[in-house]
Amino acid sequence: MALARPSLIILDINLPDMLGFDVCRHLKSDPVTCDIPVVHVSATYPVSMADSASRDSGAGRFLQHPEDLLEVVKVIRSELHRTGRI
Repeated sequence: MALARPSLIILDINLPDMLGFDVCRHLKSDPVTCDIPVVHVSATYPVSMADSASRDSGAGRFLQHPEDLLEVVKVIRSELHRTGRI
């Protein structure tokens, strides 16, 4: 799906067969997808652990189980502005 060049990827950390950290590293290592901003989300990883792991994997932000949709929209807009995609 990343090859379709979306403006941003929202990626859960807990995936059925791997961690979102690994997916993000793979995306960031590929010249075709490396510039797509990634925002990690998770309902199970605490911010203290996942925030640095998300950034280390190449994600721009980590959101812990966002319940407020406006918060998600703010983060998406912020990442798109930061990366010059809007």
